[in-house]
Amino acid sequence: MFSREDFLPAAEYNNIPTFEEQVHQISAHDLHTIGGLFVRHGVHDYLCAALLHRHIKMGDGEVIVHDGDEDDDISSARHSCTLDMSRLAPHSLFLHSSHGFRPFEFAIDRDYPELPTQFLHELQALLEARQLERVVCMAPLPVISQAEHIILETQLANEGGSRSQEQALTVINGGQRSTAVITNWAFDRGASGAITVREVKACVKNSFGVHEVTDSQIDIGAQ
Repeated sequence: MFSREDFLPAAEYNNIPTFEEQVHQISAHDLHTIGGLFVRHGVHDYLCAALLHRHIKMGDGEVIVHDGDEDDDISSARHSCTLDMSRLAPHSLFLHSSHGFRPFEFAIDRDYPELPTQFLHELQALLEARQLERVVCMAPLPVISQAEHIILETQLANEGGSRSQEQALTVINGGQRSTAVITNWAFDRGASGAITVREVKACVKNSFGVHEVTDSQIDIGAQ
């Protein structure tokens, strides 16, 4: 269980690149190398690689918390004094400059297995060698119920946070949200033994190159 002292200070969280500031592409070679590490250590069953970014500015004493079902996830800033610490678990982890991998977002009532120490050491070395420590982070593997679907994350209005829901791939492949930026990748080992990379989550840019915002907190697009 975490204490409030374990939360990332607001100034450090706000130093994480925003969606608009972050690079929007990771090379296939780097993804396959990272994927090989995930598969070799067996964490690919519950973890994915993710594009390190934030959607909102966090205030002092706040923490980013994911709530709701895994297939309808809402993340928002909550004041730490309002949280039941016994119900919190890490959600997303990034490579902190002085503390190794550190959670920068949390989830309510979700399990998060303890990660193998050797995996963390090897991933840190890999990210530092490829200069990806400010680009790649780790997140839970999203639950996707159907083939040809993806998780789509849309920012809520008034900087209220973001909402992630399962959508058909046709929504982002040439559809009204064809400016999607892939932000999460799952890994596996194919029948030939080669590492496979699967796109599992995306954020969406609008025509101005910034994150798409929805005025609705109920419906972010056709399923």
